[in-house]
Formats: sequence, C-alpha cells, structure tokens
Amino acid sequence: MIKLLKMDFKRAIYNRQFLIVIAIGALLSLMQIYIEVIPGVKYYGDGASYFNPFVKWISNDGFNHFTLLFFMLLPVLASLPYSDSYWVDKHSGFNKSIYTRSKKKNYFISRYITNFIIGGIVVIIPLILNFYILMMLLPAVHPSIFDASLLPKDMFTSLFYFHPYLYVGVYLLLTFIFGGTFASMGLAVSAYCKNRLLVVTTPVLVYISMHMFELAGLPHLVPAKFLIADQPVHPINIVSISIIFFILFIGSLMIYAKGVSKDEGI
Repeated sequence: MIKLLKMDFKRAIYNRQFLIVIAIGALLSLMQIYIEVIPGVKYYGDGASYFNPFVKWISNDGFNHFTLLFFMLLPVLASLPYSDSYWVDKHSGFNKSIYTRSKKKNYFISRYITNFIIGGIVVIIPLILNFYILMMLLPAVHPSIFDASLLPKDMFTSLFYFHPYLYVGVYLLLTFIFGGTFASMGLAVSAYCKNRLLVVTTPVLVYISMHMFELAGLPHLVPAKFLIADQPVHPINIVSISIIFFILFIGSLMIYAKGVSKDEGI
C-alpha cells in the first residue's frame, strides 16, 4: 500500500494537469493582491484593523472578482489534476499491470486517498500563497469588531477577532476537505463513464446545481458561499456544513466503491 501511495502521489504531482491548476490558482491569487491590495499599501502601510492580511486575504475578501472566480472554479481546479487517473489507467490497460504486482483493493484505496488529498492540496496552495505574500506586505494587525465584516452571530467570530491565524487555518481546512470531496466525485464518475470530459464536468454540475439551495432560501447550504471566509450569507453554521460534506463524501465514496467493484469481478 505504501508503495502504491508513493507511486500515485508521484504521478499526481509530476504531471502537466497538476502544474496547470497550480498556475491558474497562483495567478488568481497574485492578481487579487496586485489589484485589490497593493494600491492601498501606500495609505495603510503602517497597518490598520481593516487593512491587514486577515481582512484582505483572498478567501476573506468576498466582494472582489478574483475571490468569486476562484471559488467558482474550485471543483474544476480540484478534479482536474488526478480525478481522471482511473479512467486513464482503465483505457490504457495500465491498471492491469498494477494488478499483477499488488492487490486490486489496495490499488483502488490508494487511488481514492491520493486523489482526495491532491484535490484538497491544489485548492489551498493559492490561498496559502496569497496569505503568505500578504503577511510580507502588511503588518499583522488583528481585525477589529468595529471595522471588520463578521457579526457576533456569524460562525467562528471569536476566532476571527481573537485568534485570526486559527480562523485562517479553519477555512483552509474546510476548503481542503471540499476540494478533496469534489475531486472524489470526478474519480467516482470515472469508474462508469466512457467520456473523459465527464470526469471533470460532473463535479462542476453538482457544484452549480447546489445553487438551487439559494433559490429555495437556503444560501448557507451552497459551497460557493460557505467556503468564503467572510461569510457573505447567513446563517452559516458548522452543523449544516458538516451535513453537506457527509452527504457529498459518503455519496461519492459509495458510487466509487460500486463502480470499481465491477472491475473484472472485484
């Protein structure tokens, strides 16, 4: 299993799709800093409670185009690097060569774990890069309850005002988890479909279809809304986020397990 995981991670990282996704995310991250942050540095270079790395972080600056574009593209970025790996192996016959050296069960478990982690990594690298650069540009002044956007009823408000680093960490973790989950959807679909394009488009269609919650008056159940750290809708809470996660995660896992079980009678 360890050898399979090493091989999978090496294949996932050393491929063109991974590099393209990282480049796209980094570009959005850098453009947000260049357009939304740098012009204000000359005015707030000494630090301000409303102009600091925590407030101007791309995930917490939810009213600019780059943040909205990044979270709109999240399922594409997450699923593009490795979600089609099983599809590629199956249609090239590469998986059969692995079956001769390892148990099929280990192959499928390794593929699922690697794809989930890679899907999470590629969507948080741009966020980490953005925050790191902001930490170099701006003094780490803590947000003030009189200036920042979070209200007492919002989720993790005390973390934002009193432990902002932890707040950033929580949202990185949430983004990682949902990035991995949407990548898992692509992998699950790859066990059934003949069209490689469906591997990437299915997570996107699911992601977009979840905006129906907004039409139903439940915008806090839309991932594109609750993954943004400045919480643009109410009432976002960890219970509803957890329910959405488990539905998507368990659903994709069951679909994947059912699909791969048909692989040569497994």
